[in-house]
Amino acid sequence: MKKKKDIDRQKIEKTLGVFINPKTDFGFHRVFSRPDMMKSFLNEVALSEEKTGGQITSISYLPPEHFGETEGERHVIFDTRCKTNEGKDVVVEMQNAHSMNFVNRLIFYISCLIRSQAPPRGRKSKEKDREKPAEWHYNLTPVYIVAIVNFPMLEGKDEESKNIVTDCIQLMSVKTKQRFSDMLNFVIVDLINFNKTESELETVQDCWLYTLKHAETLEKRPEKIRDKLLIDLYDEILRTQKLTQEEIETYKNSVMEFEKLSFFTDYSKMEGRNEAYAQ
Repeated sequence: MKKKKDIDRQKIEKTLGVFINPKTDFGFHRVFSRPDMMKSFLNEVALSEEKTGGQITSISYLPPEHFGETEGERHVIFDTRCKTNEGKDVVVEMQNAHSMNFVNRLIFYISCLIRSQAPPRGRKSKEKDREKPAEWHYNLTPVYIVAIVNFPMLEGKDEESKNIVTDCIQLMSVKTKQRFSDMLNFVIVDLINFNKTESELETVQDCWLYTLKHAETLEKRPEKIRDKLLIDLYDEILRTQKLTQEEIETYKNSVMEFEKLSFFTDYSKMEGRNEAYAQ
């Protein structure tokens, strides 16, 4: 006779699936709130092509809220924000549908990060009761907005651009195509363009991307995943059996929001196709 605990676990898997959907708000924060997971993702996926400073060896999380200089200024709440051992300020966001002015929002976010590096406007001088400007020479450090998107964002007119999964967008000269500055970095991770099957997984980057895109549909951890950290990701973080009762309820609500968003996104696409057909 099976134990009640085993039966309950089977019910959880039957209701929620074997693994958590990392694209939901709950799943995203469950995965990326762990420093070792965030560090691996940045090294292997988001910043894998940016090796000038070497591998990220450690990260520290920063408060997700960014407040303006005055009470009247709009403040921002990021999905997650961290600083690397190299001093890079990194925000990682998950976006499952193309919202209005999404690119503008990324620009606004990155401007908040770069602006936060400036010292206060002035400080009180001990000798005189007046403001003394703080010495600063615009010594900036690079800032990164990493957007994991679940919709076509990097597609271009040519066939090659449709296969781009990760890309880094910086300031550059329109005429010479030379990089103007590497202080502002928009890193796009487009899950829609990742089309490798489970049998085609080769690198840790492949495994990360496959997990982010397909984890909730799997019944077991892919055999190609042999990285110790990613094995832990499947066995300890993404397993729905590991959730507490309170976490189960939170995850259910998160899944409902995700499915609602997917429904309206699919409906919008359908309406767009119908309109185009009518024209």
